[in-house]
Amino acid sequence: MARAYKFRSIGKTLAAAALASAVALGLSACGTSGSPGTAFIVNGESFSETDLTDTVTQWAELSGVEVPRDQMAGFLVETTVRLQAADEVGVGLSEEDVQQTLEGTLAQANSDLSASQIIPPVREMFRDLLLVNTVQSGAVSEEQITEMNTLISDASITLNPRYGTFTDGQIQAPGALPGTVTGNLLEEIPVG
Repeated sequence: MARAYKFRSIGKTLAAAALASAVALGLSACGTSGSPGTAFIVNGESFSETDLTDTVTQWAELSGVEVPRDQMAGFLVETTVRLQAADEVGVGLSEEDVQQTLEGTLAQANSDLSASQIIPPVREMFRDLLLVNTVQSGAVSEEQITEMNTLISDASITLNPRYGTFTDGQIQAPGALPGTVTGNLLEEIPVG
């Protein structure tokens, strides 16, 4: 059964829910218009099928959970659009904090990987967790949140049809998508 999702705002209540679900996942052990092999494009930033495969593989290695490709594509779209909006409005996330989060998670998971071996999309997932935590902590102004919400709403997103479509702020997916993985900026809406 197809489900539709739309992006939510990044308000503080939402951030708390997003943080809880991201921590639960992260710490449990821790035809597009692009070129052939493109999984999705977010505001001109293209992600290949290879990037998606590598992300699914490394996430499974870190967490012990193999996330289906369509769910990971949705999660990476969310992460990318949210981080792009944060960067645009000047919400800073230190590389030191990202590094500490990665090292702590790798240690907890007893992983043989070092933080330097974490591929960029997975690293961005941890950076996104820190963004949500930063919003939740009140360190981001209401004005910045409003600007981020506007940027998120106006994002240009193209999905490979195997992962669904994105129209009018909604992902129409061929099955359960990111809300079940992250609960972050997506909410299920009636399809009808």
